[in-house]
Amino acid sequence: MNAPAVIMLSASFLLLSLTAALAASAASAAPRRSYATVPGHPCIRSLEGTADAMSDLAEAHPSLASVITIGDSYLRENPGGAEANGAFPAGGYALKALVLTNGDAATASADKARVLIVAGHHPRELGPPELVLRFAERLLAGHGADAETTALLDRTEISLVFHANPDGRHVAEARRDLMWRKNANGGEDSS
Repeated sequence: MNAPAVIMLSASFLLLSLTAALAASAASAAPRRSYATVPGHPCIRSLEGTADAMSDLAEAHPSLASVITIGDSYLRENPGGAEANGAFPAGGYALKALVLTNGDAATASADKARVLIVAGHHPRELGPPELVLRFAERLLAGHGADAETTALLDRTEISLVFHANPDGRHVAEARRDLMWRKNANGGEDSS
């Protein structure tokens, strides 16, 4: 049997797709728990708020969602390896992904198409991680209620990385005055 296709989507494509989906579901969205947000941006969850939301989604939908660790941030691999006026987190972060698929579906996991969506490369660009998180919420809320969403999660495994650069996002949230756009590697290739 052929290996399943791996599909990568750009943030631009995702933004166009999500805008319509979010607008359609906004009126019917269930109230959600309050999460920590980025200072000055009450509609955008912070690094901590995103992590809490990921855990809550996996807990609320155990047959559809799971949180996995996919690696370590630069500062977790290189403790003390960066300086940004003391704004970097001590010890870095584990890189996490939220994996969405129907574990109870008839389609075997090995035969499902795989989609990888990665956001949060540039930490001061606050919107993309929130958009991807809302996309995940929409998919989970739609499973069993919307035929297309149900079919998508039954036949596909969607891995969502909300913050590809959590060290940098920490700086962007803690020190808005720095307008931090890079990762924690202080070398020439750090942007």
